Amino acid sequence: MHTGIWPWPTNSLLEEALLHVEQSLVRTTKVRTWSSVLKLSTENELISSASISEEDADAESKPFALAEVPKRRHVWTETAREQHKQACKAKGKLTLGQKLEIVRRHEARDPEDHKTQAQLAAMFGKSRSAISKILRPENISKLKKISDTGIHPGVKRFSPAQHPELEKRMHQFALEAASRGACRRAQLCKIAEAIAKEMGILNFRATHGWYSRFVRRHGLAKSPRENAASPELAANATNETDLVRGSSSSSNSSLVEV
Repeated sequence: MHTGIWPWPTNSLLEEALLHVEQSLVRTTKVRTWSSVLKLSTENELISSASISEEDADAESKPFALAEVPKRRHVWTETAREQHKQACKAKGKLTLGQKLEIVRRHEARDPEDHKTQAQLAAMFGKSRSAISKILRPENISKLKKISDTGIHPGVKRFSPAQHPELEKRMHQFALEAASRGACRRAQLCKIAEAIAKEMGILNFRATHGWYSRFVRRHGLAKSPRENAASPELAANATNETDLVRGSSSSSNSSLVEV
């Protein structure tokens, strides 16, 4: 007869219940472990795929590495080769007058008179780099100072004067003396030393070498052809040379470029 009170479980029932609980816990732990493993593997896959995507994106954003293309050799046309040859092998250097003309034409404001560097190179048979060098501001200033001292525009090379103002005054005196007639070398040298002393130049000596360079610079020397045509004049030139305006003689000793 049922008294309304549950019977106390036996040891076997308790053991069976504990076994069921233990098995449930084991199953739960395994499920959680597998879930963690799956989650971790999924995260690793996502990270790997993300890194691969970034690498692909970087690779796409980077420009392709181009192989070095060998430089092509410059192919000369016959016309270009001839022009280059003429510019490089042009005999003689430009005179002071030609250089001043290049400066004048390049600085000219009149469109009809103004010339570009390329046009000047073609006009004077020189390379464009040579024209560009002449037109540098420091070279333009140098050319104008040389011209102001009275240097003959036909000279290509000259020995630089140590005293430009003395050179300028002697140039004016020489022209005036030549216009009146003849001027002896001794007279010119004496006047040069007197003017130098007046200007306070104490270390100046009007030697024969100075005289020879002076008349060449200013285009006042007789040409070798004129001296050869007149033996008397050639003899006099070795002693008391007359100062006469003529073409400048050429000499390479102790000369510098204009």
